[in-house]
Amino acid sequence: MIGFAFPVMLSSVGLSVTFFVFVALGILAIGFVYKFMPETKRRTLEELEERFRSQHNKYRSEKMMIKAALKNPIHSFESGFATHEKVL
Repeated sequence: MIGFAFPVMLSSVGLSVTFFVFVALGILAIGFVYKFMPETKRRTLEELEERFRSQHNKYRSEKMMIKAALKNPIHSFESGFATHEKVL
């Protein structure tokens, strides 16, 4: 992608702006990796697999709870209270 974008950007906006754009994209990529990629140093493959599976299962259970709440909003609202009396 860089190989295609560089000549086009170079001819349209100039050298300085082209390099500035690529530097900005690089900094954004570093920030993304720092925020969203887990640290793997000194962890075994089994530990990493367990972490990824637990995150996946947590996301999946939250998604299922949201779907259930959307299907039956009154029941999910009432389930948060101590009494389960239904209003007629």
